[in-house]
Amino acid sequence: MLELAADQCVFVDDSPQDLPRVAEPGLATVYAKGRRRTIAVLEDLVGVSLTGQG
Repeated sequence: MLELAADQCVFVDDSPQDLPRVAEPGLATVYAKGRRRTIAVLEDLVGVSLTGQG
């Protein structure tokens, strides 16, 4: 177990109905709607390139 605070975590799911419940304790959430969009949103959240491009 990593023992991270909720605000240090990101939850990614392709079911938008799950996101509000998970976000409640403070987790960042990303709706996985297409690979490129999901990666772009994650890159914005964490502030690093996940593809090695940019």
